[in-house]
Amino acid sequence: GRLADAVGDFTRAISLKPEATSPYTARAEVMARSGNWEAAARDAYTAIILGSRKPGPYLTACQASIALGDFEALAEYAENGIRTAPELPDFHRFAGRAYRENGDLTNALAAYDQALKIAPGDAATLLDRALTAIMLRLYDRAEQDCSAVLKNVTSGPAYALRGFTRMKMGSLDRAMEDSTNALTLEPREVMALLTRANIHLLRNRVSDALADSRKALRIDPAQPWAYITYGSALSMAGKKEEGLKILDQAVAMVPDDGEAYLARGRCLAALGRLSDAAKDFEKAASVDASLAESAKTELDRLSK
Repeated sequence: GRLADAVGDFTRAISLKPEATSPYTARAEVMARSGNWEAAARDAYTAIILGSRKPGPYLTACQASIALGDFEALAEYAENGIRTAPELPDFHRFAGRAYRENGDLTNALAAYDQALKIAPGDAATLLDRALTAIMLRLYDRAEQDCSAVLKNVTSGPAYALRGFTRMKMGSLDRAMEDSTNALTLEPREVMALLTRANIHLLRNRVSDALADSRKALRIDPAQPWAYITYGSALSMAGKKEEGLKILDQAVAMVPDDGEAYLARGRCLAALGRLSDAAKDFEKAASVDASLAESAKTELDRLSK
């Protein structure tokens, strides 16, 4: 009721003075609050085109761009927002998200650094920077950011991210502790489930890995890592053909992911399809240089 009344009021104001920017800005904010992101984006854009130099329409446009999945637009609005109000950390954080989603991880990290210079200790920005650092394989830095968050707040996502980071660093006991803490706080935390499942695989606790990865897949059926982990667990459990079907789906979902090829190659090798396995190991190394050593180890095993 109140939101609809507000929309009506601002619409009348626009009809009386269509060149004014403030009614469009205000109506955009109301539309955003009601979840009407397309309308919010249109009104914010109109306010900007009409010459608004206030941060409000840029903030709403950034929020709408994220909701609509338009990260090229997000980059443009965030950069213009920074020019309009460089003292606001929000625009630097939005820029970081845009760069990260568009694959520019170095500039994403720099944007988050700037946001944290303006607002030190902001938990959401620290976690965004940690995720970006993980994607750059800067695991020490990611662990530090997650720990900084956890000094001040109890956070399931922070435990999950730190658990994943510690697993990648080889600290399996601490990674397991973090993942369990994350799941105690948020039982549907997919990253924590998959981290724990992968630790179970490394420790040959296949039934536990199957349980965690299956649950993760039910929660988020669009998560490629869930397919990689579940398929690997099925293969280790002796259900190789079933595992191969799952891993085929993983490769189809992320055709440039070396981990998917490495996992499928291992499954193919277990099935005796050595030529196909070798192709997958070679592909894994070609798309992800960090997997070259693991791929070589698997290729050497095939030749023995």
